[in-house]
Amino acid sequence: MKDKFPMKYTLVLFFGYIAYLLLEHPINSFTGTFSMPILYQGYLSNLILLFPLLLLLVFLLFRLNLEKTLKSKDKRIFLIPIAYLFFVLIMSFSAFKSAISLELLIFIFSLSLVGFTEEILFRGIIFPKLSDYFSSIWLGALFSSFLFGIGHYINLLKNPDSINEITSQVIYAFCFGVLMCGIFYKTKNIIIPAFIHTIFNLQSLIRVFNGIRNQETTVLETPNDVFHPSIWELLNQELLFNLSCFTIGLALIFFANKNKKNSIITAGNNG
Repeated sequence: MKDKFPMKYTLVLFFGYIAYLLLEHPINSFTGTFSMPILYQGYLSNLILLFPLLLLLVFLLFRLNLEKTLKSKDKRIFLIPIAYLFFVLIMSFSAFKSAISLELLIFIFSLSLVGFTEEILFRGIIFPKLSDYFSSIWLGALFSSFLFGIGHYINLLKNPDSINEITSQVIYAFCFGVLMCGIFYKTKNIIIPAFIHTIFNLQSLIRVFNGIRNQETTVLETPNDVFHPSIWELLNQELLFNLSCFTIGLALIFFANKNKKNSIITAGNNG
């Protein structure tokens, strides 16, 4: 008889995570009372919000006997995020060159908590639990990525007029989640997708960092009318990336499954 607890457990984790993120506004208000640069306020807010959550999720990994995903016998798999980091640096060298500073390093460290927290929760815990519940790695990957995607609708609280942009972000996150599921299932190590997630956010973090730093030195005029592109325009811009993430993620799961079956057959023949 199939145990129904994992599904309830997964939904509690998901909605608990969303509810916990609602603390971001009061925490930002709290850190705003201190006389410090905006970047350091953001660093302190992320540290207060996400560091305890990250510790809790690591604790859950051990309680659920999933701690082996924090280890790796084959150190060569860490070449994956390293190679990706070099690719990102080469593609956006000018932006990084103009942004390098101690503040940037602190900013990246604080926001890297996002990548590690989300990967441990959605790929390290929810993905395997849903796969066990459905008895299907495919449904586990798709449903956990679906939850990861729709969770981004929480951003509507900060930008209620940006429904098109956030809907595009939800689809973007869903496809990216499938890719991270594929990488996690292939490598059996949650640190790899966590690093890749962090590096993936690096380009957007650089833009945010430069924007915040410019706001501290110049006074910017805010236009009265903000242009919001249609959802179709946004999806068209990201179509190739989304399809690539989705396809590569499913391909990684397919080949990992195929190799696993072949190894079982080989082991059986040897026996």
